[in-house]
Amino acid sequence: MEPNGLLSFKFQWWNHGLFVKTKTNTALPGIILIHEWWGLNQDIKNKADEFAKKGYVALAVDLYQGKSTTSPKEARNLAGRVRSNINEAFENLESALDFLKSLDNVNKNKLASVGWCFGGGWSYQVAKNNLDVKASIIYYGRF
Repeated sequence: MEPNGLLSFKFQWWNHGLFVKTKTNTALPGIILIHEWWGLNQDIKNKADEFAKKGYVALAVDLYQGKSTTSPKEARNLAGRVRSNINEAFENLESALDFLKSLDNVNKNKLASVGWCFGGGWSYQVAKNNLDVKASIIYYGRF
């Protein structure tokens, strides 16, 4: 299934994400992608596109409020800001899952999260805190 479009949007508060949908009338599994400590960069956007091509409705969340970096120092600061306000991060992740659940082409019983590095730790937290996913994939997670 080929993606038919990318949509950048804001949730109900400060966060952003990248949404990839596929052309189908069938309810598909939904997945949130959680970026590594560099932020929502092109690599994560490409991964969202790949998940859509494999038959998922994919949403790459942005825990850095629209910022990304290639600087380890800035990445450390951005990750630290998220870790210092865990409630906002959880609201972001819950909003992402709620958005997927609101879509007619998403099977609400087949939701998952996947994260890399910093995002792997958050994917673990999605499962640990029972945010209503059936699977959480963790790539070398750190929380």
